[in-house]
Amino acid sequence: MQERKTYRTTGQIGEGIVVKMLRDRGFCIVARNFRFKRLGEIDIFASKDNCLYSIEVKTFINTNPFLYQDKIDSAKISRVVRLSEIYMKQVLCNKVGNIRYYTAFVQIIAFSGSSRYRCTFVPM
Repeated sequence: MQERKTYRTTGQIGEGIVVKMLRDRGFCIVARNFRFKRLGEIDIFASKDNCLYSIEVKTFINTNPFLYQDKIDSAKISRVVRLSEIYMKQVLCNKVGNIRYYTAFVQIIAFSGSSRYRCTFVPM
């Protein structure tokens, strides 16, 4: 159970980093951790300039995140697109012009009691 808790905590830290970066760049955070039935979850919905951004966050500690880029396969992309469409229809009532899909890879580099991070946004 401890391993699962650590995994969740790491993911929450990564999502927090991405939310802060988006806000600093003028994005409005519309929703976090949107779930619909058993389809899955979208980590972050953000908006800017009449465009909705659907963002999947992948967080790694002391590891090159691009070694895991293949974790976003076609099945995952299909679920993200479907969930985003549901969110737009049910929550936003189709009031958004465009939607864009991104994966945010967050690399947390921890050393000697301190850490720094690098975040890269990659279109799906």
